[in-house]
Amino acid sequence: MRSALLIIAVAIGLLLFTFGFTYVTGGLWNQNFLYIGGFQVFLTVLTDQINLNALNMQGRGVIIPYLISIVLKLILSIIFLVVLIKQNSEAVPELVIVFLVYYAIFSALEIFLVSRRTKK
Repeated sequence: MRSALLIIAVAIGLLLFTFGFTYVTGGLWNQNFLYIGGFQVFLTVLTDQINLNALNMQGRGVIIPYLISIVLKLILSIIFLVVLIKQNSEAVPELVIVFLVYYAIFSALEIFLVSRRTKK
């Protein structure tokens, strides 16, 4: 439960930062930034649950669910990004940059959550 709250808090912080950055730089806020944030929350919660279930396994059994979560995250991200780009061809650079930044931050958060659990 605390992990989900942390994930949501990071998403809200990123969205606020993105809004502030677009406001300060004179850029245009795109509502698709909200979709990207929501999608990243969904992916991170999904992979976090898969990784949480993997921690109950022993030995090499831990590796397979972790790899599945990585592949699933990659495939869903590609599909989401392709659909987003096809629907918004005028704002491709902004959407791709925001998506990659969010992806990197949420991936780091996922690693943090896994490493915190394995230390316990």
